[in-house]
Amino acid sequence: MTPVSVVVNTLNEEANLPGCLESLRWADEVVVVDMHSIDRTAEIATAFGCRVFQHERTGYVEPARNFAIAQAKNSWVLVVDADERVSPGLATWIKDHLGSISAVAFRIPRRNFYSDRWITCCGWFPDEQLRLFQRDYVRYSDRIHRAPTVEGSVITLPLHGEAFFAHYGFNTLEARVEKDNKYSSITAQSMFQEGRRIGAFGLLTRTVWAFVTAYLFQGGIRFGTLGVSLAWERAFATFLKYAKLWELQQKHKSS
Repeated sequence: MTPVSVVVNTLNEEANLPGCLESLRWADEVVVVDMHSIDRTAEIATAFGCRVFQHERTGYVEPARNFAIAQAKNSWVLVVDADERVSPGLATWIKDHLGSISAVAFRIPRRNFYSDRWITCCGWFPDEQLRLFQRDYVRYSDRIHRAPTVEGSVITLPLHGEAFFAHYGFNTLEARVEKDNKYSSITAQSMFQEGRRIGAFGLLTRTVWAFVTAYLFQGGIRFGTLGVSLAWERAFATFLKYAKLWELQQKHKSS
């Protein structure tokens, strides 16, 4: 088996972390980089035998990714979020095949669950994540929700195979809206700094189109009331992002 280091970034993840770490028992080492949690996150990681480091709070995970990867002892690194689980099939695939395939990185399918139901509509699937790679060929951006930069060949694992991440990040609408509100502020600031601007027509059409895309073209209509809820949540997240961008524009004009 090719040695693999798993890295997990955390912030107040005592509820999610035990399940995540249980799914990583097979790994050569697990590195947990915590952002000064005020709960038992670091204590739990230590109890599982992880190597634990602290990183300043940055509001979102990307700036801490490269630091976490730098702490790994092995060339091959698997990045896992605390609210994710590595399927037994993925663990087996890594143990049996990693190192025998000519690639520097792999995209892994992620199955997103909502109240324990696997959601395949509204853009929730396929949700391929570039998370398994040789550390010297990959670097994460400091910008939120940006794909890492890869120097070399990338292979995507089969979408409907047994090798996947299971993601349990959102069990309530309240949790999703709370996260949308947080990330939309960061994204709006990033867009503003890039010189992007929005007006009334753009705000309206992007919001409506987000709902139409999620509900009609991405299969929300097949999921009944849940599909309607997920599509509207997608539209609301889009609205927040661009409304906050517009708000930044107004503040800039008046300053």
